[in-house]
Amino acid sequence: PRRGDEPLAPTERLTVAEAFAAMTTHAARQLGVEEHRGSLEQGKAADLVLLSRNPFDTAPEDLGDIEVLGTWIDGQPVDTRRVSRPNLSIALRAVRQMAAR
Repeated sequence: PRRGDEPLAPTERLTVAEAFAAMTTHAARQLGVEEHRGSLEQGKAADLVLLSRNPFDTAPEDLGDIEVLGTWIDGQPVDTRRVSRPNLSIALRAVRQMAAR
């Protein structure tokens, strides 16, 4: 049985680099969109997130405290922190563009 803050499966933990790869390049490959998504390269969609701290320099127990400061989809800013009509229209346009590919 698990006790207190004891990790569930410490030998199965991912490093920060492995977690980022799983959510970016590996996810794009799994979805079959790696030619235009999953990494920041010339000619690929500019999807990115601005974080409050560098996760590679953050202690594992503090990773949950990192905040998303900004999000861009296809190079367009999408404010995920609050819902508003202008933000919703930007998000819907980005989703439609992604669905059309």
